[in-house]
Amino acid sequence: MQGSAEALKQALLELSTDKVKVEVISSGVGAITQTDVKTASAGEAVIIGFNTKPVGKAGQIADAEKVPVYTFNVIYNALDKTRELMVGLLEPEYRERDQGEAEVRALFPIPKVGVVAGCRVMRGLIQRTSHVRVVRGGTVIHKGRISSLRVIKEDVKEVREGFECGIVIDSFPEVEPGDILQAFEIETIAPTL
Repeated sequence: MQGSAEALKQALLELSTDKVKVEVISSGVGAITQTDVKTASAGEAVIIGFNTKPVGKAGQIADAEKVPVYTFNVIYNALDKTRELMVGLLEPEYRERDQGEAEVRALFPIPKVGVVAGCRVMRGLIQRTSHVRVVRGGTVIHKGRISSLRVIKEDVKEVREGFECGIVIDSFPEVEPGDILQAFEIETIAPTL
């Protein structure tokens, strides 16, 4: 039993990466006890059991203290779960992916709506759900969201290259003719170890 505990401990420690370090705060043989749960709770840790399970009130205390307890009969399953938990500790990365570009040609102040930028889509497409950069004189002066996208008076989901549309940028009425609106979406990149 001591040999398998030591093998599991070593395998867990070897999962450490530059991004996430695995620390074993306690290891031993036998059932998972109340003391194990208290130790894990104090260290904000999880319990990995191999060929064992909680005994007595250890399971109830783990639930009450919100200490995750995972038990396995196959070492590879324990390692896979640990990798999954490690990835869960990482923050996802975000990347902007360009969708299209429109040039502001005219402004239309509309009561209760704000300033509608009359635009022509020069490249790609503009979507109602897009984020947008407002570029003036080659400098980004604002980043925000599109709050309204219309063709004539009809709400639309997207407008493609070569077409004209009206765009309202959320909380930014300072748009001017000649501004370039660069539409983009934000992609979430799942973290990896």
